[in-house]
Amino acid sequence: MSRPPLAREKVLDAFEAILIDEGERAATMDATARAAGVSKGGLLYHFASKEALESGIVERLGGLVDADVEAMESSPEGPVAYFLRSSVMQNDPIDRAILATSRPLPAASPE
Repeated sequence: MSRPPLAREKVLDAFEAILIDEGERAATMDATARAAGVSKGGLLYHFASKEALESGIVERLGGLVDADVEAMESSPEGPVAYFLRSSVMQNDPIDRAILATSRPLPAASPE
């Protein structure tokens, strides 16, 4: 599987950090672009809407969970020992994705 573009990852990192540190109200498209160090156009190239950003974070979490399950299944220490060792919050990528996706997001506005 190829690695996503660096700018896309920077945008997701910024959105994730804002959600965790400041909450969903602060996680605007403008704030995300500013925090990622990209132009608004650069942000919109990768994520056309806030909903797309939210989907990107959920997608990121899915990939991290898949990798973690794979590591757990192939761990020489066994899956239970791996799970117990790795279940401590250490501010690693999977922990941050879990925190970001657990933040309440506003309901979509009616069209």
